[in-house]
Amino acid sequence: VVGALEYIKRPLKKSEIDSINDIIKSLSDNMEKSGFFANFANMSSMRQLKKILDLKHFDVEPETLDRLKVELDYVTLKWQLRKIESDIQKTGNLHVMMEQIRQMKRKQNYLAINILKSTRRKSTQGL
Repeated sequence: VVGALEYIKRPLKKSEIDSINDIIKSLSDNMEKSGFFANFANMSSMRQLKKILDLKHFDVEPETLDRLKVELDYVTLKWQLRKIESDIQKTGNLHVMMEQIRQMKRKQNYLAINILKSTRRKSTQGL
């Protein structure tokens, strides 16, 4: 059960979800490491994470990373649902458009016949 979201407060785009996933993986890999490059990578990842999620403070602990991962999985599912809904909406719109095209084709045939009859009448009147 996810409950109230602590870290992710707004809907995310696919690119943001992917980058947060990469950041979580990087922080998890570098958590046990010490050294200049590991610290630099962690600081860079933390800055990026705070910027994307609009956080003021984030502790790199196994519990917080697990919680963030659960929230990210939840947000990913919500994003997939939004994408599926938009695809269904597009499909529905295509169905409506196809029906309108069919109706216009039926009207087009009737209009063409009327135009031909009208021009034939005018030409016979001219004789």
